[in-house]
Amino acid sequence: MSTDTDRTRMLNDHLRKHLTGARTLITPGIAAMGAEAVERLVKTIAVFDDFCLANDPHDEHDFGCFDFDGVQVAFKIDYFDRKLEFHSPNAADPAVTKRVITLMLASVGISAPRAATQNDMPKPPCTAPISAAKTPDASQHSIHPQRFP
Repeated sequence: MSTDTDRTRMLNDHLRKHLTGARTLITPGIAAMGAEAVERLVKTIAVFDDFCLANDPHDEHDFGCFDFDGVQVAFKIDYFDRKLEFHSPNAADPAVTKRVITLMLASVGISAPRAATQNDMPKPPCTAPISAAKTPDASQHSIHPQRFP
């Protein structure tokens, strides 16, 4: 495992847990669930730890998909340059990277991470349940719906 991968994973975990230092987008389908549901969803994403080879082939913790109130939802973290114009030259370096986390309905159509290569370390299958008992207080989080053209 590379140092850049470790750093990228740490930055992504921090983003999921605190929603700071990045842009947060929610799709209209998530916004339609209502403010209370979005607040609970943010808390769930903060404690999400069901990363496995199927949803995290690069071990960066940048994608997750799970059942939320009977609906499949997903989050995806993307890496852009600081002007949000192009892909980041180095996702492990916050000086050149702006993260964007998007919360969406999985049914809307999301691209799965690329297939694992021989160099990827095998990981156990995704089985960890999401427990509401371990959700932190999300009162410090602020998410606003984003309309897409």
